[in-house]
Amino acid sequence: MSYCVHCGVRLASYETVCPLCGTPVNDPNGNPENDLPRFGEYLETTDRKVNRHFLFSLITGLAFIPFIITAIVDYCLNHSFSWSLLVLGGEFVLWVFILIPFRYSFTRPSTFILFDTLAVALLVLLITVIFRFKWYLSLGLPLVLLSGLFIYAVVFIIIDDKPRKLMAFGSLFFALSIYLILIDLVISHHIHSSFRLTWSYWPFVPLFTVGLMAMLFSRSMKISSWLKKKLFI
Repeated sequence: MSYCVHCGVRLASYETVCPLCGTPVNDPNGNPENDLPRFGEYLETTDRKVNRHFLFSLITGLAFIPFIITAIVDYCLNHSFSWSLLVLGGEFVLWVFILIPFRYSFTRPSTFILFDTLAVALLVLLITVIFRFKWYLSLGLPLVLLSGLFIYAVVFIIIDDKPRKLMAFGSLFFALSIYLILIDLVISHHIHSSFRLTWSYWPFVPLFTVGLMAMLFSRSMKISSWLKKKLFI
């Protein structure tokens, strides 16, 4: 570090004259070659943050182009709107799955699962209306809601709640066993008009047992630490 002998301004080691008064600098201890500024140091840094609001609006607007094209073709061929509505429904699901998390942020990531479940339920409703299916309330909607609830529980356990590994392992197995039971009841009611178990008790027993044991063991520090050492978790 050196200073100008005339005006006292602080000088860099590569400077040969004072930038303020122009006095020649004679510093025998300076090493100007190692202290020369590099080209990149003079480049101005720009704000590289993505304008999420603009991209959200742009992609949302562009998403209507495929629907408009398919709607025109659909109407010209059938004089009505039928299969083109499926394009709109599929784009709506992708919009909810991709653009909603891109544009907005929530404290709990599992909140997005609620929007995803609602979007899929509306798409399944649209399919049943177009093709005049009659299984929406008895099969389609319950399966979508149960699947959404199960995925919500998984995301909540792993990301939101962030429990200990053994507790998370047991909770996931426990949730999966209950999910299979409910799926079996919904399908059997749709086919046989009665709630009865047909196949789900086979995977339910081991999944429920392992999950319950893992949840109980996680409450014991001795057993939990012993399992972690044995299983390398």
